[in-house]
Amino acid sequence: MGRHSPRRHRGWALGVAAVVALAAASAAYATTTAANTTAADQMALRAELDGRPIALIDVSRFHCHDRAYPVIRCFGTALERDRDEGVADAATKPATDGGGAEAITAAAIPYVRWYLDANYGGPSFDAYIDYRDLGSLGWNDKISSFRTFLGAHPRWWRDIGFTGTSWDWGSTPVLYVGDAANDRFSSVDLV
Repeated sequence: MGRHSPRRHRGWALGVAAVVALAAASAAYATTTAANTTAADQMALRAELDGRPIALIDVSRFHCHDRAYPVIRCFGTALERDRDEGVADAATKPATDGGGAEAITAAAIPYVRWYLDANYGGPSFDAYIDYRDLGSLGWNDKISSFRTFLGAHPRWWRDIGFTGTSWDWGSTPVLYVGDAANDRFSSVDLV
């Protein structure tokens, strides 16, 4: 009694390592894909509201996500968006420490959700990838608050292409970005 098979432990450890590696690879692929987005990729970008095409400039009027990039899927309510993403309620709560088992599900969770208004109000967007130009989604100079997930760390830029002044709150959710940054973001990347 009390003896455990080394083979059983090795198998369990390999299984956990495989899951963690798969999650890390998925997250790295999404970030690399976004960072290497070309003008041709931008031309393929399109948005849908309840399955019908809408103009990209209108994305900031709804609750949307880019999980199916280059298709931006939009909905009339945040609840409809969250259901479409298939993200469990517990998984979409902001992380407090960003470590542990939460990393396993990282590829299935957006890294940031931004909002038109302060206090997490108004239309919102769940981002799984970086954006060199928030204007391509109709979100240029419109963000007032945001939440991060699983300890993610977005960096916000004044100008397109990740240039100009940058703002960095770490992985802290922000109820209001402050007067100096309000409605001034033109690009965002994951640090």
